[in-house]
Amino acid sequence: MTTDPTAEPTNGTTAATTPLLVASGITQRFGLLVANDHVDFDVMAGEVHALLGENGAGKSTLMKVLYGVNVPQEGTVTVSGTPLEPGSTAASRAAGIGMVFQDLRLIPAFTVLENIDLALDSAGSRKERRAKLLEAGERWGLPVDPDRAVRDLSLAERQRVEILRVLLLDAKVVILDEPTSALAPQEVDALLAVVDQLRSDGLGVVIITHKLRETRAIADRATILRGGKVTLGGADPKAFTDDELVELMVGSVPPPLPDQRPPRRNLTALAVNGLHVAGNDGRKAVRDVTFEVRRRARRRRRRVGQRAARAARGRPRGAHGRPGHRPHRRDRHHEPLPGGGAGGGRLQRARGPGRGRRRARPVGAAHHRLVG
Repeated sequence: MTTDPTAEPTNGTTAATTPLLVASGITQRFGLLVANDHVDFDVMAGEVHALLGENGAGKSTLMKVLYGVNVPQEGTVTVSGTPLEPGSTAASRAAGIGMVFQDLRLIPAFTVLENIDLALDSAGSRKERRAKLLEAGERWGLPVDPDRAVRDLSLAERQRVEILRVLLLDAKVVILDEPTSALAPQEVDALLAVVDQLRSDGLGVVIITHKLRETRAIADRATILRGGKVTLGGADPKAFTDDELVELMVGSVPPPLPDQRPPRRNLTALAVNGLHVAGNDGRKAVRDVTFEVRRRARRRRRRVGQRAARAARGRPRGAHGRPGHRPHRRDRHHEPLPGGGAGGGRLQRARGPGRGRRRARPVGAAHHRLVG
């Protein structure tokens, strides 16, 4: 299912008649693995396009084709109607495509400004570049300290630096690869507010995700991949239920959850509800007391079944005939005394280095037979 690319996005902003980016028939193979199988994808100006799918569906692979990291075997990519050179990240950045990878690619030992300078043309003085970074952070709601080392930043702050670096390169299409996978809930809300600001500024934003709540909250359109193929193309995610979207992602309807958990055993031994006790002076010494005393649940150990299982596994019998029995350590290095017979079953300790060289003395008839 695909939508008309000239239709207005659901957020009410006016869409351009020509998409910013169009990928047609993208096929990406790695040996015998087909990661993308004739995938069509487009991004409009002033919209958020979510790319959904389970792990291994081919989402990041498709975006790396757009960014010039991967070279597809088939298909073309155009930006504002101009064909894009395949396999060139420099050409993709020059065409206005910026990508924030899931594994943030910053140098921890450098400051924020130094990391930005690595990607930008370091024209002008350090003071001017610093002022430009602060201005961009204020404009897009991405406050950062240019002089802090990246190693001292939180994950959300590092993500802001990555987004700012992309925006300062004059990106028209911003690709965010799983941007909320490691963020706290309040950090997710802050990021979605930034994405909404980018949409208001007329940029095209692509969010790679598998989270339906975030997709419904921010996305104007959604494309779903399963096994490298498009199962839903450029549709409004709000027009589908969660079960329908999950089925398009994984190929099956999730089983319904039980209405309630099975009842637990009643372990209450004593329950007191709303107890009132009056004192000798007529006043209430205790009022409105509620508490509960529960007995401890005990689990009976099924030793019979454990023994049968050990016997079925063929564990050797011990000295006393029990499965799995290990002889006492004092019996492990003993050998029978010479001269068997009645009462000759006693053992003597084998001689060896160290202290404690003792001979177990036999008793009874065996003793007289050996020493007499």
